[in-house]
Amino acid sequence: MRVSVRSIAVSLALILGLALVLPVFANGKSATITLNDTSKVSGTTLPPGDYKVVFTDSKVTFEHRGKVLAEATGQWKKAPMREYENSVVRDGDGRILEIHIQGHDSYFVVS
Repeated sequence: MRVSVRSIAVSLALILGLALVLPVFANGKSATITLNDTSKVSGTTLPPGDYKVVFTDSKVTFEHRGKVLAEATGQWKKAPMREYENSVVRDGDGRILEIHIQGHDSYFVVS
């Protein structure tokens, strides 16, 4: 079986393209989020304060003073532009729907 240079180049381009699509925050990255109001994550109520949020491909945990207080599943979505600050989007009941991280072009949608 003969492998052409063109097929190798196409394969490498596809692999590199997929690598660029994967979110930067996958695999254990973290950020600090300030919640100004009482919020809810997966049924857990979080009082206002600063939280370390740790992301994986499909999960986020909220930590406060080294203790995990809440965790949720979700997925990364492409943002129309890079985020300019760390923030959350909540519904009328205070449930966190999205987590946006400064400088990144994707955000985490909580399931």
